[in-house]
Amino acid sequence: MRVYEIPPNTQGIAALIMLDLMEQFPLRDFGFATAASLHVMIEAKKLAYADMLRYVADPKFGEVPV
Repeated sequence: MRVYEIPPNTQGIAALIMLDLMEQFPLRDFGFATAASLHVMIEAKKLAYADMLRYVADPKFGEVPV
């Protein structure tokens, strides 16, 4: 499956990070809206937004660790 995002890279990059993290887990086996699947999705969201806030910025307005 391909997922496309449009610039600027803010919320879109977070969505791509979330999908990448969730790909490592057997969500289909966990079932729809189960505690296990929701836990994976919530933790992926927390990690993705933390990375986005830390590493994604306009270099003109914030320090970007390269």
